[in-house]
Amino acid sequence: IGPIAVAAWGSRSRNAVLSLLPAFAGVALLSEISFRGDPLGLLFIGLAALCWAGYIVLGHRFAGGATGLGGLGVAMGVGAIALIPIGAPVSGPAWTDLGLLGVIALVGLLSNVVPYGLDQVVMRRLSPSRFALLLALLPVTATIVGAIALSQTPTGVEVIGISLVVAGIATRDRRD
Repeated sequence: IGPIAVAAWGSRSRNAVLSLLPAFAGVALLSEISFRGDPLGLLFIGLAALCWAGYIVLGHRFAGGATGLGGLGVAMGVGAIALIPIGAPVSGPAWTDLGLLGVIALVGLLSNVVPYGLDQVVMRRLSPSRFALLLALLPVTATIVGAIALSQTPTGVEVIGISLVVAGIATRDRRD
């Protein structure tokens, strides 16, 4: 919801806004959005959307002003320091097992440094609205990874959702 909202806000043409309709419908299908849930759950959905929108807008500003990936390095360092109070009490086994420490470092690298580093590179080249629309592909990639890595067969609804997201991105005005 957050990425689609940023893409809509940054759209400069009617066609660009219209291309968001199938993308939004596809994300809604893939995410199984339901408005019958708990009000607290709906609040958390709204907060998650705001956080995604904030990530895109602020990330684009930082990516545009930073040289290299220095800003990302600082952010990762600050994040690591902020998590020390939570992680330190349970991290004892990691410091005595080099194999476990290596796996932890690899997970950190592959789950944070590489994806966010790629985000920074892409954010420098794309407008926030175009980058936001590409983030709408996240449920699509999750479905594909689930099919490959976990042998989860996509349902007909998921295939329709994927098709709608791809159609929305494919029909996006190139100048927008």
